[in-house]
Amino acid sequence: MTKRYDSSTETASELVASRREFHQSQKLVRCVTRNSTGDGRLRLVEMENFKLWEYLMTTKHGLKIEEPAPCLWVHSAEYEQNEAIYSHSANVEQVNRVVVSIFDEYYSFSHIVSRFSHENDTEQLVQVLSNHMKGRIDNDDKVDLFVIQGYCIERWHHAEKPPLSLGLSC
Repeated sequence: MTKRYDSSTETASELVASRREFHQSQKLVRCVTRNSTGDGRLRLVEMENFKLWEYLMTTKHGLKIEEPAPCLWVHSAEYEQNEAIYSHSANVEQVNRVVVSIFDEYYSFSHIVSRFSHENDTEQLVQVLSNHMKGRIDNDDKVDLFVIQGYCIERWHHAEKPPLSLGLSC
């Protein structure tokens, strides 16, 4: 079920032709979640969802959100084309876009969700998402989960950063 696409495969070319939106850049917020025991975990959240996600993580799960910083996810092919520019950024990390597509036959549409994960954490995320969808897979629902390789680019680091302003306040 899990497919890893890169620009060197024929399947990737077919995917690019049919689903270009998976390869478009995406603004993210890179942050660390910290639980009550002090354990931290890197998270990458779509910028437009960050404030709601932050609210849920702090109020429902009791996590602290630390070091939020804006960054940009780009597909690996775009990064390679512009590596001379992107390599001057303050921080560049391999980050994958994990896409889940579930086709609902009753309503005849697909529900598509993207999550972003550091390269080292991608397999764990894929396993968690696969477990969440196990019932659908067992029922032969049309479920696709694939990984698109890319990079997360943080433009600069400031010693004194103002709070990230996204137009909403909690």
